[in-house]
Amino acid sequence: MSNNHDVTPIRSVQTLVEQLTDEQQQAAQLLVEGNFSKIYGLKKHTYEEVAEAAGISDKTLRKWRNDQKFIEYQSYVTSLYSASLRPLVEAQLMKAIIGNHNGQPSVKAIELWMKLQGIIIEKKEMTYIDSSIPKLTQAQIDSTVADLASRISSIQRR
Repeated sequence: MSNNHDVTPIRSVQTLVEQLTDEQQQAAQLLVEGNFSKIYGLKKHTYEEVAEAAGISDKTLRKWRNDQKFIEYQSYVTSLYSASLRPLVEAQLMKAIIGNHNGQPSVKAIELWMKLQGIIIEKKEMTYIDSSIPKLTQAQIDSTVADLASRISSIQRR
């Protein structure tokens, strides 16, 4: 079942940008900026402030927030903000591997780094057991095989 919030694969950014107005792009950027406000030390805007900054009404902003292209553009802007945090994340991971203030390296951090480098590969195996199929004993199997062999033999003699 699908709804307005299902995100389809992101179209080419250029095509997406061409389909949005400058006001939609600005509103999306301000909304995403608000989500990262604590990290970047920015002020989180209310929906009313975002609408006012973009020169639109609150009602229009609420409508846009359910628009597929607007949602996809927000995802794109979010990916840009997230990508800019990667060096910080990797630096924190290295600190944890070396050992923070106590000098003790984090085994979890080492394990994560090794997974990211492809040195450790997690493999999971699943086994499905159909409980609706009756389990046979070896004697039952042997008896069935002997019966089938007898039938085959009688068919071949005809």
